[in-house]
Amino acid sequence: MTKSILMLMFVACVTAQSLAMKSRKQTFPQSCDVVWKATVVVAKGDQYRIVSISGEEQVISLVAGGAFWGERILSLSLAAGPEGGCTVKVQSRFSGTAHSDGPDLLLRIHIRLLGEELGTDSKTYQEFKACVEHGSYPDWGGGKPKCEELLLHKLKAKS
Repeated sequence: MTKSILMLMFVACVTAQSLAMKSRKQTFPQSCDVVWKATVVVAKGDQYRIVSISGEEQVISLVAGGAFWGERILSLSLAAGPEGGCTVKVQSRFSGTAHSDGPDLLLRIHIRLLGEELGTDSKTYQEFKACVEHGSYPDWGGGKPKCEELLLHKLKAKS
């Protein structure tokens, strides 16, 4: 009886993990070549370790996490968007508790693309990046959801 219960628990855990594979898609207005360059820069950052990369196919596999929280594999691919731009698809394993690696990777790519557009040394970009990464910035007065809204407001004010 105990073996049956343990086997059932094991099968349930394995099944739950396989169902936890999440796909995320986001379409960026930039070309896939521009998005690929930003993706490679993000992948070479401190948050990830590159497992495999194919510039020709624009596919990359990364590992996020480490010894404490466990390593999680992410797979990313790029394809031309249906109405122009570039669609990025990320598959990641969601732990169900603390990790949402797919959206985090897409956000980092988005931030990098904005950095290339605004200039990574510009004050506006640095403030936006700090707002997104830390949830606020002293004169931005808000959490992450407001960061992009405030960025657009600042950019409109400058033009």
